[in-house]
Amino acid sequence: MPETDRLCIDIYSYKIKLYLFEKFTINM
Repeated sequence: MPETDRLCIDIYSYKIKLYLFEKFTINM
């Protein structure tokens, strides 16, 4: 797996975590 692909996946998963975190904090 090329380094750039891994970086894209890391950024994508980071955005998902951020999105879920915001959803949960807004619901509370």
